[in-house]
Amino acid sequence: MRETERLQVKRARLVQILPAMLRARTDRLAHAAANLGRLSPVQQVARREEALRERSRRLAAASIARLTRSRSALASRRAPDRLERALSERFAAATRGLEHRSQRLLALSPDGVLSRGYSITQDAESGVVIRSAAETAVDRKVSIRLATGRVGARVEKVEP
Repeated sequence: MRETERLQVKRARLVQILPAMLRARTDRLAHAAANLGRLSPVQQVARREEALRERSRRLAAASIARLTRSRSALASRRAPDRLERALSERFAAATRGLEHRSQRLLALSPDGVLSRGYSITQDAESGVVIRSAAETAVDRKVSIRLATGRVGARVEKVEP
């Protein structure tokens, strides 16, 4: 019976370790199945496509950021030129405006009027400008200012 006892002992041990062995084999099989899914060509392509999409998103974001920085730098470099050009244009416009006003002022000034052949007549005693014949009288002395020089005169006739 020794053989029978030995077989029974082995059987009892086998019954004890069989569930643990089955669990270990099941775990290894599950692990292998997971690895198989990870190693499948379809899964590899899907992972690489996702990685490519992520890199494309990052590249697009980096490109936009770089373009924004480049535009900003370009605008900063062009700003002094644009400012100088704008100031030059404003200065030229102001100079033209000043020249126009200067010519207009000269044309409307007493000297401008005199240069066109007119004269300014003043009462010789008071220096008041005579604007109408009613402001003077016969035998009154007047001073006539011309474009170049003055003439003294005496009123001989008044026609209001």
